[in-house]
Amino acid sequence: MALSFPTAPNPATLFVKGAGRFYLGTYAAAGADSPSLRDMGPTSGGIAIEYNNEKHAVECDQFLGAVAMFPSKETVTVKVTLQDATIANLYKAYGFSLNTLTLGDRTDNSGSSGLGEETATVYYQLVWKGEATSQSSATARVWQFYKAVVEKVAEVKMEKGKETAVQFTFRCLTDPSVTTANKCGKVFDA
Repeated sequence: MALSFPTAPNPATLFVKGAGRFYLGTYAAAGADSPSLRDMGPTSGGIAIEYNNEKHAVECDQFLGAVAMFPSKETVTVKVTLQDATIANLYKAYGFSLNTLTLGDRTDNSGSSGLGEETATVYYQLVWKGEATSQSSATARVWQFYKAVVEKVAEVKMEKGKETAVQFTFRCLTDPSVTTANKCGKVFDA
């Protein structure tokens, strides 16, 4: 099943510009596309993806250096700054499931959300859709991560006369149910 991007809410864009749009979806096993993506709105500065692949070196007495290496730890983190800090977006991005969300949607901030004492872990599928690189004939570049959790939330600043943006750091996990090598996610031009 191909990714099905939701239509933009009304108004179509809450901000004039963004480096791309960020989507949170329900976790779908085996690397399947999430059946329901939530449009979290435009991002500020796109996304920052950090990939770290640690390797263990095999050393022998007969040689001065390593003769082989094999992977021992792999981590992928995604940092995204959401410009659209509505109550519903904060609720989703914080990874709340037990706390109650009352009303509150992309264009409605009259709702409320509880904070704290969240003991459940919510797994998300992350999708970021931005402009394709200039070398590509495609119109968009899409990063898709199959299974992720909220790892860190930067401070939320409410300042007079300034937009409220909030940065989230997600830890992308290996999805053991994926049968191919790309157990964390994929990037493609659309």
